[in-house]
Amino acid sequence: MAIVNKIFSRVLRVCYRLFSFLADKSKGWALFVKPKLLIGSMLVGMVVTSCKFEEVSCYLPARPPTDTIPAATAPTQNEDN
Repeated sequence: MAIVNKIFSRVLRVCYRLFSFLADKSKGWALFVKPKLLIGSMLVGMVVTSCKFEEVSCYLPARPPTDTIPAATAPTQNEDN
């Protein structure tokens, strides 16, 4: 099954490149742009499902700080002076 997915993804990549070239040369003719977008969406979907992501996000996850700096305290003054 992995070989079939590999062949299918290569066929999709070639089709995507072909439709991208034709869409650029035709100055955005919808006949070439729509299939390009569909094929691109299929490629992205295959990547997401093959990597088995639990949650897909365009943003980097927030990381807690690894090192903490203790709060500075003001020096105490003696009242003896």
